[in-house]
Amino acid sequence: MKMVILPPSIAMRILVCIFCLGVCAPARSLDRDRRLDQLYHTGWTQMEGAPGEVHALAQTTDGYLWLGAATGLFRFDGIRIERYTPQSGQAFPQRNVASLFAVPDGGLWVGYWYGGVSFIKNGTVINYEKDDGIPPRAVLAFARDRQGTIWIAAGKDGLARLEGSRWKKVGTDWGFSGEAYSLFVDHAGTVWVGTPTTVAYLVEGGHRFRVAAQHLKPFVHSFSEAPDGILWMAEGGYGVRTVPLSGKNSGRTGPAVLVGSLAIAFDSQGSLWITSAGNGIRRVPYPERLHPPKVRGPSAWMFHNAEVEAFTQKDGLTSDYVYSVLQDREGNVWIGTSGGLDRFQQTPVVSLPLQPISHRGALPIPSLSSFTASAIAADAHGGLWAAGRGPEVLLNIQDDRIATQLRDQNVDCAYRDLDGVVWVATWRSILRISDERSDLIRPKPGTVAYKYHSVEPVGQGQTLRQIDLPKAGGITVSEQSRVKALTRDASGRLWISTESGTFRLERSSWTSLESLGGPRGTANAEFTDSSGKIWFGFANQVAMLDGNRLRLFAAKDGVQVGTITTIQGRGANLWIGGEFGLESFDGSRFHPIAPSDGSAFDGVSGLVVDSEGGLWFSDNRGIIHISESELRQPAYGKVEFESFGVQDGLTTELRGPLASPSSVRTEDGRIWFATMKGLAWINPNRIVRNSVPPPVLIESVIANGKRYDNSADLTLPPRIANLQIVYTATSLTVPERVRFRYKLVGQDNEWQDVGTRREAFYTNLGPGSYQFRVIACNNDGVWNQAGTVIRFDVRPAFYQTITFRILCGIAIITTLWLFYLLRVRHIEQRQLERNRAEEMLRQARAELARMNRVSTMGELTASLAHEIKQPIGAAVTNAEACLRLINRDKPDLPEAREAALEMVKDARRAAEIIERVRSLFREGSCSPQERVDVNEVIRDMVVMFLKEADLHSVMIRTHLASHLPHVMVDRVQLQQALMNLMVNGIEAMRETTGELSIESQLGQDSRVLISVSDTGIGLPAGKVDHIFDAFFTTKSQGTGLGLAITRSIVESHGGRIWANANSGPGATFQFTLPITEGDGK
Repeated sequence: MKMVILPPSIAMRILVCIFCLGVCAPARSLDRDRRLDQLYHTGWTQMEGAPGEVHALAQTTDGYLWLGAATGLFRFDGIRIERYTPQSGQAFPQRNVASLFAVPDGGLWVGYWYGGVSFIKNGTVINYEKDDGIPPRAVLAFARDRQGTIWIAAGKDGLARLEGSRWKKVGTDWGFSGEAYSLFVDHAGTVWVGTPTTVAYLVEGGHRFRVAAQHLKPFVHSFSEAPDGILWMAEGGYGVRTVPLSGKNSGRTGPAVLVGSLAIAFDSQGSLWITSAGNGIRRVPYPERLHPPKVRGPSAWMFHNAEVEAFTQKDGLTSDYVYSVLQDREGNVWIGTSGGLDRFQQTPVVSLPLQPISHRGALPIPSLSSFTASAIAADAHGGLWAAGRGPEVLLNIQDDRIATQLRDQNVDCAYRDLDGVVWVATWRSILRISDERSDLIRPKPGTVAYKYHSVEPVGQGQTLRQIDLPKAGGITVSEQSRVKALTRDASGRLWISTESGTFRLERSSWTSLESLGGPRGTANAEFTDSSGKIWFGFANQVAMLDGNRLRLFAAKDGVQVGTITTIQGRGANLWIGGEFGLESFDGSRFHPIAPSDGSAFDGVSGLVVDSEGGLWFSDNRGIIHISESELRQPAYGKVEFESFGVQDGLTTELRGPLASPSSVRTEDGRIWFATMKGLAWINPNRIVRNSVPPPVLIESVIANGKRYDNSADLTLPPRIANLQIVYTATSLTVPERVRFRYKLVGQDNEWQDVGTRREAFYTNLGPGSYQFRVIACNNDGVWNQAGTVIRFDVRPAFYQTITFRILCGIAIITTLWLFYLLRVRHIEQRQLERNRAEEMLRQARAELARMNRVSTMGELTASLAHEIKQPIGAAVTNAEACLRLINRDKPDLPEAREAALEMVKDARRAAEIIERVRSLFREGSCSPQERVDVNEVIRDMVVMFLKEADLHSVMIRTHLASHLPHVMVDRVQLQQALMNLMVNGIEAMRETTGELSIESQLGQDSRVLISVSDTGIGLPAGKVDHIFDAFFTTKSQGTGLGLAITRSIVESHGGRIWANANSGPGATFQFTLPITEGDGK
C-alpha cells in the first residue's frame, strides 16, 4: 500500500467539530469533574436477565438499547432485557453477534462472528449472506458515510460496502488491500479503517484510500473522535493514543494510556472511556491534559496513571474484561463486559464511602463497612468534619477525601458557629476547632480526650490545645450522658444540652435553662438565629430566649411535630422539624407544612437552607427539597417537593435524627448528609435534569391469549374477552420512574393515569374500530405528549353483524306482532269472560234483589192483602148493585152502567196493585232505564207501606219538592231501594211508635237528593262505616243484604248513599241520583 501525506484540508475538521458534536450531544451529560467512583453505577448480570457476554452495544432512534452477545441479540428498554424476535417471524442466520450499528433512519445493522449481516427495521429483517457478497468471516465493525453507504470490516476478509442490494469487496481498485478490523466516519465524512498495523482513510467523495499511520502495534481495534476533532485509536499492542497524522512517523512519544483496549469512546463532555481486556474500564476526564507516559513497564495491561481513573470488578463492575462502550442519548454510559452490562450515570446525590486509615497511615481500617456518621460540621475552608462510630474517628474531608484523621473520638454532636468555629462534643469533652487552635474542654478533669498528648497540626494551620473547665453549676458528664445539641449565643457563650439538662457556660460556671424559666429536660435541637435569639426544641415544645426574656411555644401555638430534632432559619424565616412533620414560624405561632401529594413529612431532621432560600432535610423516604417559591406559600398551604433516594445515588440509609446534626451546607454550596455508611452530598446548583422526552412504543397486543404484532392494520377476531396491550418508554436514566397515561378511544372517556405500569387490560370489547393512545414522562417529569397510537379493529361475530341485527329485528317485530295478536285475543277473551261474569253478577244481584223483595213483600203480606181487598170489595159491591139494578122490573140501565164502570175501575185498581207486586216478585225483573218522576215513585211506595206502618203505629210523612227534575233510572230498582230504606226505618221503630219521613229535593250539586228518616233506635255505635257492608246486620233474623243492595243500586245509577245519626232519636239515610240531561227545575 502506497503511503501518502494527509492533505491539509483534513485539519479543518478541528474548526467545525465542536459545533457538529454539540448538536448531537446528549441532554444529560456526565460531569467530568466528578470522579468515576462518584458516578452512579448499576450492573446487570445473568441473574438480572442480561446475556453472559455483551460484545456489542447500539441505541436505535426509538431509544432501545441493543445488546449483541454470543447467545443472540437482545433489546433493553431500561426495565426488561429480552431476546429479540422479529415480528415478521424471519429467523436470523446466526446467534453469535460480533458487532452492532444503528443508523439514523431507525434501522439496526447486525454483524455475526461467522459471517453474515442482518438489517432490522420496523420489525422486519433482511439477511445478507455469502450469496449476497458478504465476506465469510466475522463482521467486526460497521460505518455509514455521509452519502448513506454502509461499510463493513471483516477482519482477514478485508473491507466491503453495500451497493444497492449486494455487497462489493473494496480492493486494489480503491487503493486498499489486506485486513480490516475497525471502521469510523468522522464529522468531515472521512472513512477511517484500522488494520493490524496501519490506519487508512478515504476522504469524502474520494475513491482511493491513503495511509495515515503504519508500523503500529497490532491490532487497531477502535476509533473515536474528541470534541476538538482529534482522532484517537485503540492500538491493541500499545495502548490508546491519538492517530499519528504525519503518514511517516508512528512514534509513541505523545500522550497515551497504556492499556490494551478493544473499544474507546468520547462522551459528550469530552471524557475518554477506554475498555480493557482484563483491567476493567478506564476514564480520562481531560484527555487534552494527558501527559506522555513516564514509565513503560513490561506489561501495558498493568499501567496506572494519576490522570486516568479506573473502575474494576472489585469496585462492582460485572467483569474486568470489557468489550464495548456507548453513551446513550440521555448521557448515560453503557459498558458491555464478559459478565454482563454496566451503566454509569450522573445522579444528583453522591454517596461518599470513607476509608479511615490505621495509625501512621499504614492500612485502611478493617471495619470500614461499619463506619457510620454520627455528627458532621462544615469548616471554613470548604471542607467538612465528620465523626463516626466503628471506628470512632473524627475526619476532616477536603475535596471529597480524608485530609486529617483524629482517632478514638467518640463524637455525639458537632456544631459550627457564626464565626466559623467548629465545636465537637463527646461524652468526655468538647473540642473547639478554628484556624487558631482546637481547644479541649473537659468538664470532668483527669480523663484523656485522645491519644495524641502533644500539640499536633490538624490541617489548614489548625492546632489542638487543652484547657480546663469549671465544675460549678451542677453539670455532670458520664458515658451514658450524651451531648444532644450545641449552639453559641451572640455574646459567645456556649450552650450545651445533655440528658442532665440544658446549660450555658458563662464565666466560670454553668447556668441551666430551667433556672431561666425554661422547660426541664433535654433540648434535642438548638439554634441561634441572625438576630441573636436562641431556640431550643423539646418534645412538642419550643423555648425561645431573647436576651433574658424566655417564651414558650406549645400545642396551643401550633407546635405539633412530636420530638423536635432540628431547628433552622434564615432572616425572618424559621422552621422546625420533628418525628411527625415540618412547621414554619410566622412570628407568633407555628404552621404545618404538608406535601401536596397527600403524604406526610415523617422523621424530619437536618434542616438546611441553600443559597436560593430552598429548604433541604431528610425524612423517612430520603432527601427532601422544597424550593423557596413553595416556601413563600401562605400558611397551612400544601407544597410541591422533590425527593431523592436510591435511584438518585443515595446508596445507603440516612442517619436522620441519630446524627447531630444529620446534614450541613459547605462553603461550595453542597449539602452533606450523614449516612449509615459514611456521607452523601448533593449540589443544588449543579443538578442535571433529564430534558429528553421518552420515546413511547407499543410492543405487543395479546387478545384472548394470542399475541399479535403491532402492525398498522391490526384486525382482531370477534368476541375479545381479554385484551392486553404491552407498551414501554425507552428512558434509560431512571426507567423505574417513567410514568404512563393511556386512553382507548372508543372505550375510555378520560386518560387513565397508571403510574409506572407498562400494560393495559380491557375485557369484553365489542366490534368496532379503536385507537389506543399512550404517553409517558421521564424521571424528571418531562412528558412526551405525542406518545404513540395503535389502531385496531375488532371483527364482529355473526350475531354482531348488521345482517344478523336486521334478521333479529324482523324476528323481534314478527314476535311482537304475534304477541300483539295473542294479547288482543287474550284481552278479547278476558273481556268476553268479564262480560259474562258481569252478566252473571248482574243476574245474581237481580236475583238477590228479587229475593230481598220477596222477603220484604212477605213481611208486607197483610198490608198488601188489605190494599187488594179494598178494590175487590168495592168491585163486588158495585157488581151486586149492578145486578140489582138490572134485575128490577124496569132495569135501570144508566145506574147499572155507572155501577159497572165503578166495578171496572175497582178491578183495574186491584190489577194495578197486583201487577206492582208481581213486578217486585218477578224473577229477573229489570225494566230498562227510563225518565222517572221520583216523587211519583215515593208516593206509590208510601201507599204500599201505609197498612204496614199502621200495624206498627208508625206515621209516614212526605216532604216532596215540586217541579223536581226527572232521573234516568230503573223504576223497579229505585222502588226496591226505597222499600229497603222504608222497611229498615219501620223496623227500627217496631218497639216504639214513631215517624217515618221521606223527603225529596234538588241538591247543591244539581242532583236529586232523597232522604229517609226515622225516629227509631239509630245507628249502631262504632259501626257506622260497616252498615253498607254485605252481611252486616244488627237484627237477629236479618240477612245483612238490604243496605248493601241499596248501595249497589244507587252506585250503579251514578249516585251516592250515606247515613247520619239524627240530633234526636233515629237516623237519616240519604242518597243522590243524577238528573236527566235537559231537565230543569
